[in-house]
This record gives sequence, structure tokens and C-alpha cells, in this order.
Amino acid sequence: MKHKNDMKMKNISKAIILFSLLGTVFNYGCSDELLDEFPKGFYHTGNFEDTIAVPYDILADSYVLDTYNQFRGWTGCHFFFVGATSIPSDDADKGSTASDGGVNMISLDNYTFNAYNGATQTLYDGSYQGISKANQALAFIKVMPDDMAELRDRLMGEAYFLRGYHYFRLAQGFGGVSLVDKVLGPDDEIEPRATLEDTWKFIEDDFLAAIEMLPSKGDIIGTSYLGRATKEAAQGFLAKTYVYQMKWVQTLEQTNAVIGSGVCDLSTPIDKIFTEAQENGKESLFEAQFDNTIGQPGLTGGYAEIQGVRGKLDRGWGFNNPSPTLVAAFEDGDPRLASTVIVSGEYAPDGTYVPSVSEGVVNPYYNAKVWQWADEITAADRGERPFGGWINPRLLRFADIVLLHAEAANELSQSTEALEKLEMVRARARGNNASILPEVKTTNQDELRQAIQHERRIELAMEHERYFDLIRWDLAHSILGPLGWMKGKNEVFPIPQATIDKSEGVIIQNPNY
Repeated sequence: MKHKNDMKMKNISKAIILFSLLGTVFNYGCSDELLDEFPKGFYHTGNFEDTIAVPYDILADSYVLDTYNQFRGWTGCHFFFVGATSIPSDDADKGSTASDGGVNMISLDNYTFNAYNGATQTLYDGSYQGISKANQALAFIKVMPDDMAELRDRLMGEAYFLRGYHYFRLAQGFGGVSLVDKVLGPDDEIEPRATLEDTWKFIEDDFLAAIEMLPSKGDIIGTSYLGRATKEAAQGFLAKTYVYQMKWVQTLEQTNAVIGSGVCDLSTPIDKIFTEAQENGKESLFEAQFDNTIGQPGLTGGYAEIQGVRGKLDRGWGFNNPSPTLVAAFEDGDPRLASTVIVSGEYAPDGTYVPSVSEGVVNPYYNAKVWQWADEITAADRGERPFGGWINPRLLRFADIVLLHAEAANELSQSTEALEKLEMVRARARGNNASILPEVKTTNQDELRQAIQHERRIELAMEHERYFDLIRWDLAHSILGPLGWMKGKNEVFPIPQATIDKSEGVIIQNPNY
């Protein structure tokens, strides 16, 4: 079995050790002069030499690594992230048992969620926690000495990327939000919500800054940089930022840049994309880095565990299951069905038999993209926790970029270009079987739009795209309306009531909540 890059885990361990140490030696009694000059409440270049002998480069890197760590915890890519970004779609059901998950998860499934929903609040709070960490990193990095300019710029690019990512999730889910671009002190006032337009502009600027500072994925493969942000990842998320604003020309520029870079391709077989061996591979532009190393249980992620087969097989909590309507949406013979859906009573991709519901499994369908392969479970360091804590959530795949390129090209009446990119994705899925997934040939813009939308649903199923795609396509009312979704309300999640209360009314609620 192919194991992860050891240096990556050393870097993560280094961040945890340093931040544990920093937590024991913070000097909150700094002089007024230092408080006037430097950010408050954490290490910076003005005070760290007096308290701990940590080189600038290691400490600066640790701030950035701690920002990456945000993906791992309960407020990262965990229970409520999956709930808020997947369960409301028509592709996923809540799963588990009827009452499990309480009002938080049940209300996501039937669109009765309100400002007290724990899932949407955790998505909101977790995003701002990531933003806070990125701002702390930027505050430290910006005052690094000039003889570390190359490292300083690269770390700054990573921090801009991570901040842009978290603001992207906020804009996608909540609309315009309060924009914070510095470390806040106790006397700083809460900023009111910005317009959605200004929020998208802020995100654009972060990703544009990151693009200028980050290395290409092609320059870092096989190094200790594995799993960290790259230029192409920033270009990809910038393209997604433009898509939500229907800026099709700009979208095409960024997707062209990613595709033209040659650092990613669609060569990975459909049934291998979500294996551990393909983590950070040719298909991947950005993914959260999880692992399950004995002695470091805090590094494990719950992303796969909460979606694992529940019941007799005991692979997880059983939430976020593929829906019958998703299963029915696959074209006849499409091999992506088996790579997306685990069917109870049948065999999983690695040959493991999954008991049927009558044999003790709770639900009929499970997410195959978080399937815990037998050879991964039996790895020596995972015997005590066979629940997929090592599985990396793929947050941006190359196929997503190719399909966004097709979508933008079609909206710009470039049907030939759109068809070419659409066929790239279908051809990979088709493999050597010419009898399935026929090539799409229509040049009618509306018909081609529907074909691209269908392909996004199938290719990216269970990857946190479908719900937001339906909203941006203005299809949510027609598709989700019969299930309880309300136009004029559910285009965005409610701002958490706790946030509004703490702001004393400065932060205002979204309409109709």
C-alpha cells in the first residue's frame, strides 16, 4: 500500500508541538509600546525572541500549518460541514436512524432549519476561525525580515489562499458577510455585513494575491510541500468565485490557466480516484490533509467516519447517504455509479460484502467516495480506529475545473470548446466501453447547458457541489421546492442567532429567517 509523504506528517506534528509550546509561554503582559506596534494575544516578531528560541522560518510556517489544521476539527470538514453542504441537496439523504442527528440534521433534510441550527452555525463559526488563523499568520509573516523574502511571500500566498477559501464558503452559504482582514483586538468594533458583491471582490483579491505568490503544483510534487496550496488551486477557486457571479470571461481565463498548466489530468481511473494512493495525485487540486497516526489521535478527521456504513459492518455513523433520485440519475452502465454509491446487500469496490438492511445495516445506500478500503483499514497504524480517519476530503478536483470551463464556454456561445471539455470527463468515465455514455454532440445552448449540469451532478456527486449548483442555476425552486425549499429564503443559510446577539444587532439576519 502506498503511504503518505512522511515529511507532511512531520510538518503537521511540528505545528502541533510548537503551538502547544506557544500556549504555555504567551506573554499577555506586553508593554503598551508593543501592543501599539504589533497584533495582540499571540507570538510575533516583536516579542518571541525574549521568550522562546524558535527560528523565524519555523514559527512562521507553524502559523500557516495551524491554519491548515482548521480543516481537521469539529468545526472543519466534519459532521456539520457535511450536513450543511450536502444533506440539503436532492442527491443526499440525512441517513442514520430516523431520529439520529436531532433537529440540526433533520431540519437540513426538510428545509426547516433556522438561526439556531447547529450545522449552519458550525459552518459559519468554523469559517471565521479559519479566517482568524489566516489573519494571525499574515500579521506575523508580513514582518519577517527581507532575507527571508522568498519564504515570506510563499507563506503569505498560502495564508491568502486559506482566508479566501473560508470566505468563499461563507459567501456561498450565507451571502455577504462581515469582512475581517486583520487580527482583532478587544477594542475593535464588529464590522457590519458587506454586500455580496463586496464580499466576492474581497475573495477575488485574496485568490489573486495567492496566485502571484504560490508555487505551481508541477514544481512541488514529491516534496515536503505536498498537500499545501498551489497556484493552480488558487486559480481553481478563483474560477469558482467568478462562476457564482456569472463572470464567464474571467472564469474561462482561470480554467484555461489550470488546464493549460498541465499539472493535473483525468488519467486516474474512476474507481481509484478516492483511494489513499491517489490522495494529492494528478486529479487533485486541493484537499484537506487527514491521517490517523497512533499517538496523535487529534489528527484524525471525522469526514469519512460520519458517512461510513452503519450497523453490522460498523464503518461509521451512517449519515449523508446517496438518495434514490441520485441513483436513478446515472445513465445506464455508467461506472461512476459503483464509485459513488455503496449498495447494501452488494459488494463494495474492494470486494467487501456490505450486508443488506435485513442483515443489520441501517440504510440502503452509502457514499462510496469515503469508502474505507480493506488494505487501508489493515494498515498497522490504524487497527484501533478503522473508521477512515486518514481519508482526505477532496475540496477541489480537476474534473470540477474542466466542467466549469465547459459551462463558461457554453454561456459564451463557444459550443465547440464546451463540447470538447464535456467529452474529456465523459471519455474518462466511459473508459474502453464504447457502448455507454455516448458523446454529447448538440450545439443548442440550452440543451448543452442541461448536459453540462447533468454531468456535474454525476461526476461530482456527494462532493458538496450539487446544492449550491442548483441555487446558482436558479433550479432549486423547481427541483427542491416540492421537498420544502422556499424561494426568497433558502438561497442562503440563516446567520447564527448567537452571532447576531453578540454583535448587538450590528450583524443583521438574512431575509425570512
